[in-house]
Amino acid sequence: MIAWVEIRDGDREHEASIKLNLEVGPLSIHKLRTKLINAIKSAALDSGLSRIRFPSGANDEGRLYSRFLIRNSVAVKSRNDDAEIQHKVVKLISDFEPELAMLDIVIRDFSREYRSDLQSFTSN
Repeated sequence: MIAWVEIRDGDREHEASIKLNLEVGPLSIHKLRTKLINAIKSAALDSGLSRIRFPSGANDEGRLYSRFLIRNSVAVKSRNDDAEIQHKVVKLISDFEPELAMLDIVIRDFSREYRSDLQSFTSN
């Protein structure tokens, strides 16, 4: 699992936007990747977390990375306003606390269930 925040070019009204990204990857063992994606989808559905949505093809063989958050950016008026950027980053991450808490549980359960598969993967 990879998480990061990025600053992107904005539109006419805003100089930039800040985007929170969450991504499954890199996980080249197709069986494990599919099980992890399905576990995240299922937990999100059960929890009513509609901002988690995988793109079509996320489970395709050979795929290594899949971003899965939607409605995950906020506008920034100025790239040079450190206080605004800091406030927006903290607020954006805080707003996704339910999704992050659910992912914490899914990842812990997944690693317990597939520990031996994961260990053989990392020892290669």
